[in-house]
Amino acid sequence: MLEDLSIEGSSSESRVHKLMKYYLLNKIAKHNILIKEKSLEKYFGNRYADIYFKMKNGIEIVVEVQNSAISVNEIRNRMNDYNKNGIFVLWILNGDGKCCFSPKQPIDQTEIKMSPAEIFLHRMYGGRVYYLKLKDKKKQASFFQLYGLHFSKTLEKKYRGMFKTRYGNFFIRDTHVIKITDLKLLQTDFSGYKIARFYDKNFRNHCELELNAFIHKFQLIEINKKTLGKIIKKYKIKFGKFILFYSLIRLQDSKKCKINGKVLSKIRKKVD
Repeated sequence: MLEDLSIEGSSSESRVHKLMKYYLLNKIAKHNILIKEKSLEKYFGNRYADIYFKMKNGIEIVVEVQNSAISVNEIRNRMNDYNKNGIFVLWILNGDGKCCFSPKQPIDQTEIKMSPAEIFLHRMYGGRVYYLKLKDKKKQASFFQLYGLHFSKTLEKKYRGMFKTRYGNFFIRDTHVIKITDLKLLQTDFSGYKIARFYDKNFRNHCELELNAFIHKFQLIEINKKTLGKIIKKYKIKFGKFILFYSLIRLQDSKKCKINGKVLSKIRKKVD
């Protein structure tokens, strides 16, 4: 039904943006039986929402499908305009779009360039950004699985700050893919915003839970250099070293585990 896209959206809108909106409208609606109304381009005063859903309980959700470059201030402005009317917002980015400083793949990667908008959304969503990959050749569109990414700082401290080029500012982060197996919509208040998201696991919390289970399973009274090596060997591919070290520190600080003083000092220096 791609021929329907010719009459959906504004005339200035790109085909890629139309395809993304049409796909997400129907994909999300299919997995949410509590949706009462759905539409493209819902008008709210000074805003045109890309996708609009109204739930049976009256809750309203808009989906911002971002393909072009966008500033942090514009994200804030859109969020405030929707939120003041009690509307929850779900942001989904084109993984190959200009909103991303560099292409984002549905795989774990290291030292990837992030736009300020991506970093802001990651904080606003408590450790995740949602992406969609699109293939569109000869009017035959196919889509990769919708996926989330968790960002973590690299252990290379020279990459911790913001970088500037004539093409714009960017940050460098490692990425960890988050599988989205349940497209049901969840509405919540987080970081001062009314956001909508999917029922995916928080990556950092998931790491802490696995580490806690590992510690209890092997009855590790104190994590020393040897046991730290075993933890790194088992989990470094799945979570990355920064998240591992950060999670261990959080477990230590919450008294859920005990780390040898020298080992603790060493991993604190890695993440600080």
